[in-house]
Amino acid sequence: MAAVRLSHPQLGLDSESEVPTSGHRDVGSSFALRYLSRSTGKVLTQREVENYRAAGIGVGVVFEDAADNALRGYDQGKADAEFAFTQAKALGIPAGRPIFFAVDFDPAGYPSRTDGYFDGVAAVLGHQGAGPYGGYEVVKHQFDRGFSWGWQTYAWSGSELDARAQLYQFSNDHRVAGVGVDYDHALFADFGQWDPPPAPDPDPHHYQWFPEGPFAYANKLLYERWLVQEYDRYRLAPHVGANSEMIGLLREDLTLARKRVWLEAHTNAQSGDRLPDPTWSEYHRGWRWQQLNARSQGERVV
Repeated sequence: MAAVRLSHPQLGLDSESEVPTSGHRDVGSSFALRYLSRSTGKVLTQREVENYRAAGIGVGVVFEDAADNALRGYDQGKADAEFAFTQAKALGIPAGRPIFFAVDFDPAGYPSRTDGYFDGVAAVLGHQGAGPYGGYEVVKHQFDRGFSWGWQTYAWSGSELDARAQLYQFSNDHRVAGVGVDYDHALFADFGQWDPPPAPDPDPHHYQWFPEGPFAYANKLLYERWLVQEYDRYRLAPHVGANSEMIGLLREDLTLARKRVWLEAHTNAQSGDRLPDPTWSEYHRGWRWQQLNARSQGERVV
């Protein structure tokens, strides 16, 4: 399918152990990224694949043995790709789905040191069937060499993000349902998951139902749609972290926007008199009030 970049990145979890489907739902995760490896303790299982698919949770895979396998040249890359493909095929990987290969170290300005390894990978899977997991330098370099897939981690990336990366690991070392996980964003509708992605909803949060404004209220000008979109952009992660200050400022104005919608629903626009029955249905007022209220309370709306 043509590359469709998501306007709202989707949250997923990568882990060395199975995360129950209930854990994914609890944090709003829509996909699981799991391992292929000769170290059998961390390998994706057939039961997991069945459980995730039945629950509508996307599945993607990355191969990793030693963190520095990618420095061991063509023969290592070819052997790893053959092993990974055999393992994935036994688990039911659909035709045409990629396998990522981990570069779990900083190339320190020399991403070409991984070229021999990825040439070996491509000899087995082709450039359309594989790609690197790693920092910005490695992902960019291998994209430039013709690979179609890239999973970038914030580690060793500074502030850079390759616009072609389908996946971005943005935070490490969390626990979900008692399992150690890292947080990832899918940036494209097709990020290499095993089941074909559905056509993305162009506006899943119905931002068009929030009027743009500006609206004068409490000595401020409120741009309702912008406030909601900005809040969601900063509140994507299950945790808040460095975004807390900006979210706090947005919540103040979202509270005012919520109060304005309540007043609008309860007041005659011409006379200013209180209405005997509020007009919640007009202009999605009832729905908007609920949505603004959730965000003003600091909730993550997914």
